[in-house]
Amino acid sequence: ILDISSFAGQTIDIRWRMASDQIVSGEGWYVDDIFVGDALIDFTNTACVSSNETGSYCDSQYTIILENVAGVEGCTDATACNYDPAANTDDGSCEFLSCAGCTDPTACNYDATATIDDGSCLQLDQCGNCGGTDTAGCTDPTACNYDASAGCDDGSCEFLSCAGCTDPTACNYDATATIDDGSCLQLDECGNCGGSDTAGCTDPSACNYDVSAGCDDGSCEFLSCAGCTDPTACNYDATATIDDGSCLQLDECGNCGGTSTAGCIDPTACNYDAAASCDDGSCDYLSCQGCTDPTACNYDPTATQDNGSCIAPSVWYADTDNDGFGDASNTLNACSQPAGYVADNTDCDDANMNAYPGAPGTGEGIDNNCDGSVEGDELIPCLGDFNFDQTINVADLLIFLADFNCTENCVADMDGNDLVNSADMLTFLSVYDTDCP
Repeated sequence: ILDISSFAGQTIDIRWRMASDQIVSGEGWYVDDIFVGDALIDFTNTACVSSNETGSYCDSQYTIILENVAGVEGCTDATACNYDPAANTDDGSCEFLSCAGCTDPTACNYDATATIDDGSCLQLDQCGNCGGTDTAGCTDPTACNYDASAGCDDGSCEFLSCAGCTDPTACNYDATATIDDGSCLQLDECGNCGGSDTAGCTDPSACNYDVSAGCDDGSCEFLSCAGCTDPTACNYDATATIDDGSCLQLDECGNCGGTSTAGCIDPTACNYDAAASCDDGSCDYLSCQGCTDPTACNYDPTATQDNGSCIAPSVWYADTDNDGFGDASNTLNACSQPAGYVADNTDCDDANMNAYPGAPGTGEGIDNNCDGSVEGDELIPCLGDFNFDQTINVADLLIFLADFNCTENCVADMDGNDLVNSADMLTFLSVYDTDCP
């Protein structure tokens, strides 16, 4: 009998070495019915024999009595940390803590030694924190899509969709813009956004007529240059450009402003004098010349002979949407700018104040800047194009997978329910590997 209690809970190998004395001869020893158990009762028996020839001989026998040798006590619960497959009698020793932990290999706190999952498994959040709740987004406060709630930057920052003119005094001020792109324009003196026209007197008959003026500022005056413009008059003023009716003629006696009856007797002359009794050589053929076209800007109702000086009305273009750019197909001829009309004719959509040359995109799928194409920030946002490169590809798939199971502020929410789940995956796969329209 060998006491092996010190090896409890271990797996051991038992090796036997059998021997005998020289007196005994035979085949050898056999080992049968080996049993490992607990000794409950042990005692020693002594037996003696005697004979007349050899005397007495005594021998002792050590005896162990094993009770219930068929039962092996231990933990018989296969789910316990100390489960004993050899035990057939549960001794109440089962425990479930020493081997408990996270058994999910995909969890960030996975315990390879754990055999019982205690529900403690954690996953990495979008920012790589084990068990965290941080979301990834744009963390640059100057970006158009800055996300104050983002715990880490995902490289999605963009600076175009909110760019525009941020100067409230500019004529193309964009109240929605948060980044100034240097496109701000000012009204010129004639009210044209970004123009270079100057205001002045546009009346050619005025003393201060400004041929370079693009619009009339109401400054025209007709006094400083007024006088007698008749070279035949005796009070002729060579510096005068406007005749004020003060011209005097020599009478028959040569007196300036006299009442003599001498004058021009030529009915074809401008200054024909029917009352004149003689010709004084004063007939002229210029003073009655001018623009005789009633539709001209410089029409002279007193002119009886057209001298080719007529100025035709300018063509103005309707600015229905008040964006400073006119519609080439809607015109009005006028000598001065009518209300609601401009000199520009480059507006490609006069019904939309967000469409004109140089206009920023509005993301409506229209040609905002009138360049003949829809591109950049003019494009309508594309379903599944999370990185805005106009193609739904692997890059977008990686963003979708990173956002999978999201339940709040989800980047990859395809159906607008603020969740990212298998339904969104099916929608995403339906547009995968396609280009945005």
